[in-house]
Amino acid sequence: SAETEPEIETEMYASGETQSDETAMGGPEYNSEADAMADTAMQGTIVELANDDPRFTTLVSLVKQAGLTDTLNGEGSYTVFAPTNAAFEKLDPALIAELQSSEANAKLTKILKAHIVEGKIMSNEIAQGDTMVSTLAGTDITVEKDTEGVSAGQAAVIVADIDASNGVIHAVDKVIIPSDESPAIVEADAAIDSDADMAVTPEEESDTSMDDTSDY
Repeated sequence: SAETEPEIETEMYASGETQSDETAMGGPEYNSEADAMADTAMQGTIVELANDDPRFTTLVSLVKQAGLTDTLNGEGSYTVFAPTNAAFEKLDPALIAELQSSEANAKLTKILKAHIVEGKIMSNEIAQGDTMVSTLAGTDITVEKDTEGVSAGQAAVIVADIDASNGVIHAVDKVIIPSDESPAIVEADAAIDSDADMAVTPEEESDTSMDDTSDY
């Protein structure tokens, strides 16, 4: 018998309803190819749909800053693993501040492009197991599909198949960081941890003072 697919729900994007973090996959079923094409013609582009979705306000702002709006508004076909606002909130605030500064546009652009794959890949077209795909950043990410759902670069897809006229959006719960950008982020985290370890509490200062006077 065929392998059991995870129980899934379709997000009907046009309804404007949001849903829980439960993974939603699959797409609407059409009676004919003509019906499907007519529905696609009524849909917005990737940028237009993201603009209208309150879950992606941080992503939309960064896409504009990086100058990728024209790419994701164009006629090409793309798959975007789109981090939600909550995904960006998991990053170090110092990194977010850096990415929002104009000085970091090259790093920002590479990170954003690491979420974009050329071609439209719906969730039901993803093979079971691990599949390596190339991103616009020139990096490869592993897309994994199992009975629990889909993940991309270790970011879980929490809402799949937001169907756009020029591709598809899959909302993910983490920001995908290219491996060559990771060391700088790890170093930043280590510096924060080091500062925390070196911090002296008032109680420790008091104890130190007492130790210094104990020999007199």
